[in-house]
Amino acid sequence: MIPLVLAGGLGTRARPLTVSRPKPLLPVANRPLIEHVLLHLRGCGFRRAEVLTHHDAEKVRDAVGDGAALGVRVSYRHEERDRGTAGAAAKSVAASGARTALVVSADVLCSFDLRALVATHRARHARASIAVTRVANPLQFGILVLDRHGRVRRFLEKPTWGEVFSDSVNAGVFVLERSVLAQALGEGPIDFAADLFPLLLADGVPLHGIEAEGYWRDVGDPESYLAAHADFFRGVLPIEPPGRPSETATAMIWQGAGVVVETGAELRGRIVLGDGCRIGPGARLEDVVLGDGTSVAAGADLRQAVAWRAVRVGDHARVEGAVLCERVEIGPRTVIEAGAIVGDGTRLGREVRVKEGVRIWPAKVIEDHAVVHSNLVHAARWRTSAFEEGAVSGLTNLELTPEVAARLGAAYGTLLAPGSTALSVRDAHPASRMLRRSFFGGVGSTGVHMVDLGLLPVPVMRHKLESFGEQGGVSFQQVPQLRGMTSIRFFDGDGLDISTGSSKSIERVFLREEFRRVQHEEIGAIFELPRILDFYAEAFLKALDVGAIRSRRLRLVVDYSHSAAVVVLPRLLGELGCDVVTLNAHLERHSGAVADGDPEVDRQRLAAIVRSLGADLGVWLHPSGERLALADREGRVWSDMELTALVVAMVCAAGLPPSELALPIFVPSTFAKALDEAGHRLLETLSAPRALTEASRRHGVLLASSGEGDMLWPSLHHAPDAMFALGKVLELLARSGRPLEQLGRAAPRVTVARAAIECPMDRKGEVMRLWADGAAGPAHSYLDGLKVGAEGGWVLLRPDRVLARIHLHAEGPNQRAAARLVARYRTRIEALVRGGAPAGRDDVKGG
Repeated sequence: MIPLVLAGGLGTRARPLTVSRPKPLLPVANRPLIEHVLLHLRGCGFRRAEVLTHHDAEKVRDAVGDGAALGVRVSYRHEERDRGTAGAAAKSVAASGARTALVVSADVLCSFDLRALVATHRARHARASIAVTRVANPLQFGILVLDRHGRVRRFLEKPTWGEVFSDSVNAGVFVLERSVLAQALGEGPIDFAADLFPLLLADGVPLHGIEAEGYWRDVGDPESYLAAHADFFRGVLPIEPPGRPSETATAMIWQGAGVVVETGAELRGRIVLGDGCRIGPGARLEDVVLGDGTSVAAGADLRQAVAWRAVRVGDHARVEGAVLCERVEIGPRTVIEAGAIVGDGTRLGREVRVKEGVRIWPAKVIEDHAVVHSNLVHAARWRTSAFEEGAVSGLTNLELTPEVAARLGAAYGTLLAPGSTALSVRDAHPASRMLRRSFFGGVGSTGVHMVDLGLLPVPVMRHKLESFGEQGGVSFQQVPQLRGMTSIRFFDGDGLDISTGSSKSIERVFLREEFRRVQHEEIGAIFELPRILDFYAEAFLKALDVGAIRSRRLRLVVDYSHSAAVVVLPRLLGELGCDVVTLNAHLERHSGAVADGDPEVDRQRLAAIVRSLGADLGVWLHPSGERLALADREGRVWSDMELTALVVAMVCAAGLPPSELALPIFVPSTFAKALDEAGHRLLETLSAPRALTEASRRHGVLLASSGEGDMLWPSLHHAPDAMFALGKVLELLARSGRPLEQLGRAAPRVTVARAAIECPMDRKGEVMRLWADGAAGPAHSYLDGLKVGAEGGWVLLRPDRVLARIHLHAEGPNQRAAARLVARYRTRIEALVRGGAPAGRDDVKGG
């Protein structure tokens, strides 16, 4: 008999431990699970085994090889498609012609006498036998009841507590005859517990249970993985780690080659040290497993901890009851609490605290002093700052849970005066509603009231905040093109994105949980504001030349992108006398459209419809209601910087009094020239949202924009508003008396190009300094990054405000020349990021 070892599962429940490796290769005491299984088979007298693989087969084969090092001759059978556990075993038995099969799982640690199990099966003349063991918590296993003859009378896979009828469970070790396994040779996947065993019971085929004695643990999830190591440290898991065993007065140690334990280090309990480990002076290890090449710095304290290969633990760090996967780096004085899992390649800064039970997926960056209190799955970083541009964003129910939203609401309310009031809007997605309700609960607990404006675009709330009354506002929206991401944005009492100082204050209260809790009678209330749309509509129409727009009787195609703007804009366009064809206006489809839609595809489709209908223009609205793009009758889409150029042309053609347009420093010089010729002036500014808002408040500013489809027209309010921007476009069209495509032909040329270059956060300053050192002569501007002259134009390098990247902008005589400049300088900046020499002084010339 050749035992069959099941090693083809996906290991989903064990993530993040299994993100980069199959579950059979999870190391227990520095030896992969499957090796422990094979060594146990050898100890029971089996000298051959066949490993059945499906998922990550090559990794299993590469790790185990032919089994010679373990004293077991190993062969493999790989299935390209998932046949299920029983299906894979049946295929193997059918191919080999064996009469009886012993099947064991590669993720089960046990000390059962497997020879005795097979002998009992044969003595009973059984056709199918299951090894049975007892556990305190049977919810993750198949529970069963045996009669006095050892036959299974009832079997239930993964019950709830209300369904538990026994503490006897399927131990994942089976002995089966070929005739039984033949029933699992179907086309689809067939599993033992879920399919084959219930089928046998239904057909009256005797299914035997054999109560096995000895140690047993299914290593199916992070909790059981940690529990297996706890068993090892207590001496109840009967396995032999690799390495040379030795014993001291305080420790039992298994030590690999090239291990260095420096003077003053203290080792207690059961210690496994892989090849090349280094333990610094004053470090304290008690019941610890360290993989090959792992180092522990001076003064670090590790207790019941498991660290895999090439881990770096900083000085005076503390790790207790946690798992550090491969290549994890732990900064000085960082604390990892019990039950935490830190995925492969994750870097934790100094004085980080990872709270109990937190799971961090691979390749994350945790910045200095951060407190990680919830699982970090898909986001690239856990920042010390939870905020990005006045917003907190995360994966719904993974990073942004109702509990987190409630705590965030309590932190926000704590910083407002008791009895004060804040506004809130949301989009149509159920996730936004769910998180908003939890947030309201947290705010109310601090004695602050919320006005629920419901399903409305953000600009409507910002207009109300700027006008009078409330102390702040919050919006709940799905992030476009990122399925499952929710964004919670915060605004101050003037409708501006909250300042950096306010963000940090909320973060501090949130992370320290220093919430204000009021008495029962002081709990905040939730109100509604029924006439908010009337208030906004009145101000909207008052700020436009309605008569001029009505006289044109413009025909529009509006793509609402399933946004909340559909609640407001149709009424306003009706008041302006527009004939409108609407697209994507159904809010019930909001979730899928926003998450998956490609804006560029939507805009091109809009342009085709405008052209086929001969409409005056098409409008695409961003789901937030704060940005837009236009399409003309010739099928051209105007977005981002080209849209800004079009609006510049419209302003110049409308015969308006002299004014200023506040635009970022990287707009083309052609804009300034066109505005100057028409009697207007370009005001260079930062592209940050709050900076644009503040620039729009200056006297004489007609418009502010970052050049990314957002427009702030101060005649209504100082906030980006796609709906009012459309109204102003219609007004400018009416004033000029010319069609959109004709104005487009007069738009100043866009002679700039840009690129984003990935750069670690902690190297941005160095790269910017090296760039400045390479520039000959004075800089043009330090307003937003560094702008210098280059080849008849300019080159601008500016660090991203939030992400780990640097933006490179360039202007040339035309856009093609600008693109060449960007390509050339990108190479130099990437060299700086990699640590190369700075750009030569002949390449970049100041002016």
